[in-house]
Amino acid sequence: MARDGDGVPDSDEELIARFRAGEAGAFDALARAHGRDVFVLAMGLLGNTEDAQDVAQDVLITLYAHLGRLRDPQALPAWLSRVCLNRCRMVLRRRRPTEAFGDRELAGDPRDGPDARLLGSETRIAVRQALLKLPRRQQQVFVLRHFAGRSIEETALALGCAQATVRVHLSRAVARLHEALSEKEGDDG
Repeated sequence: MARDGDGVPDSDEELIARFRAGEAGAFDALARAHGRDVFVLAMGLLGNTEDAQDVAQDVLITLYAHLGRLRDPQALPAWLSRVCLNRCRMVLRRRRPTEAFGDRELAGDPRDGPDARLLGSETRIAVRQALLKLPRRQQQVFVLRHFAGRSIEETALALGCAQATVRVHLSRAVARLHEALSEKEGDDG
């Protein structure tokens, strides 16, 4: 977030008002404040850095185009999540059915040691494979909640459903992932 003269982060509402008033840096501050969250959400759904970056950029372009008409500044995170989910859905439709996550995306952070990268990549691969097998709505709820860090309320707003529905999908997703990962662990042992 951009900071005012006191070092206190500006709220989305303040930044949107400043953008509407013509202040050039206000949009940049909004993009910095929300860009990483949008990327994390896209990465969680797409599993490919290049696609996730493209989607995040597209979402921010859409934000710029629609920011002047946004009715409720407090709904900005949910609106961004909804736009990101729709863009990810379009990317997934274009992919070949067998196309999954790239090996390079699963390799972990090169700054980690080799043991951490190996364990991290094995875990990442198992989670991603299990995530791909979830029904679409369960996958979206899980990624919004656990990858993008959205609250139940924010997830419900982003998906346009009730909070109880989010809780049900989240519970089912966690149970299915636990089951799939337990089976994987049993196969390896």
